[in-house]
Amino acid sequence: MNPADPTSAAPSPTLTRRIRFRASHAYGRDEWDSARNRATFGDQLRPHEHDWVVEATVAGALDPDTGWVVDLAELDGALEEIRGRLAGRDVREAVPEHFGPGARQPSTEELARWVWSTLADRLQGEVSLARVRVAESDDLWAECVAQTGGTR
Repeated sequence: MNPADPTSAAPSPTLTRRIRFRASHAYGRDEWDSARNRATFGDQLRPHEHDWVVEATVAGALDPDTGWVVDLAELDGALEEIRGRLAGRDVREAVPEHFGPGARQPSTEELARWVWSTLADRLQGEVSLARVRVAESDDLWAECVAQTGGTR
């Protein structure tokens, strides 16, 4: 510890923001016949809604002037873009470049990867993304976690 700076031995804080929205998704592969889709995905072939919860955790050095890890308006703006894109919509239709025909399944895991990528592209300065958690219910969620101290 540096005696001139009593915070030098303090752990680096993280900040987590949570958003909620309702959206639907359904599974299925266009290149498979209906029997294979039914055998693989069962009832999940039908569109169904969830009250999604997305949590984004950021890490970084505290700004000495504000005491913040991140400008919350910046993080909120990025999360609002995600909510605005998905809320009230089908995930496949809302994000066709990632979940459209011939692309990835709109699973909770893939949605977490998409949220991670979207947020990481928006973060500015010294802040980094440490964790993204996407929950489709109270007992089912997926997480993407930075491997070493956050990543851009």
